[in-house]
Amino acid sequence: MRNGATLTLICLVLAGCGVLDRDTPSTFIVFFAGKSTDLTPEGHTIVNDAAAKVRALHPASVLIEAGVTAGSNMDLSEPRFAAVRQALIAGGVPQDLIARSAIPGPKLDGSKTGDQRVEIRLLSKAP
Repeated sequence: MRNGATLTLICLVLAGCGVLDRDTPSTFIVFFAGKSTDLTPEGHTIVNDAAAKVRALHPASVLIEAGVTAGSNMDLSEPRFAAVRQALIAGGVPQDLIARSAIPGPKLDGSKTGDQRVEIRLLSKAP
């Protein structure tokens, strides 16, 4: 139970819970459980927070980074991207703002969790 609580806390910190100003890039990290392609309840919360930030800040682009990193499963990339994209659209993000990019690589050293994530970045300029 303690590991789950720790992971949840890390997710919330990494998801951009602080006060952001218009010039600060916003990044939201959505973690998936194991080989799942379904958003967890925490994932839904993070995507909803990202959608609210999009509605408030009106960024030029919303970049969803999903893809292959060392040790990850290529078959999970597309459905995870699609799940996050659909949840953003359901949260009021216009489809034409959403772009896709490959994930830049593991950022969480020593953890398979880094391969189970999709990142949402709000950009002030289109990619």
